[in-house]
Amino acid sequence: MKKLFALGCIMLMTVGLLVTGCEKKSKEDHTDHEHEEKTSEVLPEGANLMCPVMPDEKALVSLFVEFEDNKIYVCCKKCLGKVKVDPASWYAKAYSDKHQH
Repeated sequence: MKKLFALGCIMLMTVGLLVTGCEKKSKEDHTDHEHEEKTSEVLPEGANLMCPVMPDEKALVSLFVEFEDNKIYVCCKKCLGKVKVDPASWYAKAYSDKHQH
């Protein structure tokens, strides 16, 4: 009886973890941190609306890197760090047509 009870508990925990803990992770495993709280502030006209590092995430007005008198907006501090390392590369991605949603 104890074995059956233990097996039932294990099955319930497994199902619980699968239901609550499964999240689709991005190519770069971008789920290991929290994103900044979304604000009602609007990005300036002509700014990149989507994060160049994580194109499915909206860029935030409070997180940006300045590059050649322009700003590259990102979705979180982790992406901010990546853009700071190589702003030229990320600028090209930020202002390509696919990131101007």
